Amino acid sequence: MGQFPDKALTVLRSVSLRIERWWREEKRYESTPLQPIGSGFSDRISEEICNSAAKMANNLGVDAVFVYTKDGHMASLVSRCRPDCPIFAFTTTTSVRRRLNLQWGLIPFRLSFSEDMESNLNKTFSLLKSRGMIKSGDLVIAVSDMLQSIQVMNVP
Repeated sequence: MGQFPDKALTVLRSVSLRIERWWREEKRYESTPLQPIGSGFSDRISEEICNSAAKMANNLGVDAVFVYTKDGHMASLVSRCRPDCPIFAFTTTTSVRRRLNLQWGLIPFRLSFSEDMESNLNKTFSLLKSRGMIKSGDLVIAVSDMLQSIQVMNVP
C-alpha cells in the first residue's frame, strides 16, 4: 500500500481530471469511434439513442442527462459517451444502483417508477431540485430504456 496512500490517490485523481479536461478541450472524443456493443436490433437502437443523447448534450450545452433504466444498460451506454454534463441514473433496484455508482460520470438513485413517464420526470425533478443538483430553467435530456425514447425539456 505504501506510506502515503492518500497522497497517491490525490495525485492519481488530479492527473486523471487533467487528462479528461484536455481530452474534452481538444475534442478528442469526436475522433474516437465507439465500437458497437449489442448484436440485436433492440441493442443497436439503445446505443444510437444514447450516442445521440450524449452528442445533443454536448452540442446544446444541457445541464444534465436523466436516464431511467431497469437494468442499468442505458445508463452504461450514456456513460461510455462521456457527455460534458452530469448523468443522473434512476433505477428501481439497489443492486443496479450500486453497480452504476462505479461507472464514469453516473450519479445513481433508486426510486420506484410509475407507468406514467411524466410522473417519473416530475418525481425526479423534485428530488434533484430539493438536493440542489438542478434548478428551475435547467435544460435536461431524458433517456429511457422502458420506452426506448429521448426527450429534451426544461426543468419546471
